[in-house]
Amino acid sequence: MTETKDEDDVVRKFDGKLHKLIKRARKQHGMLWPSVVSKLELARADIKAMTKVYKSGPK
Repeated sequence: MTETKDEDDVVRKFDGKLHKLIKRARKQHGMLWPSVVSKLELARADIKAMTKVYKSGPK
């Protein structure tokens, strides 16, 4: 049970950092190309989908 909580914390922290990076990139247009920003957004969506599948699996 402790492993799941630790993994959730790590995923949550990573997702938060990724979200901040995406927001900062959108504000500073020269920081990242739009295609890179869209790939980061897709990666963030993939992470959320994977955690939902992991949580819904057998316990």
